Amino acid sequence: VLTLHTFGRDLKWNPHIHRLVCEEAFDTKKNKMKNYSFISYEKLRKTWMYKVLDLLSKQELENFNYLKQRFYKELVNGFYVYAKKKEKDNGDNNVDDCVNYITRYTSRPPMAENRIIK
Repeated sequence: VLTLHTFGRDLKWNPHIHRLVCEEAFDTKKNKMKNYSFISYEKLRKTWMYKVLDLLSKQELENFNYLKQRFYKELVNGFYVYAKKKEKDNGDNNVDDCVNYITRYTSRPPMAENRIIK
């Protein structure tokens, strides 16, 4: 689940994405749950930077190539990513809690309609 937010808790301009990832899945061939909790944070930061800059470069923005090269030169670790690791299994397998957690991030629109120009 990906949710775009254009503001932070203080309602100031802070575009960011909340990404919720399933860390466990049922393996039908082995008939058991499989854990997918490892994420390479280095790869995540660099991939995030690449994808954002690649999408922006297609917008034909003035002087963007200069800015893009500067980002790659100065931000060698990639863009900032806050990726909270799952807490130890606390027996919280309640479907209602999971749904409430997901909808907390998807319940607000990313931008007010009056701010949309295109």
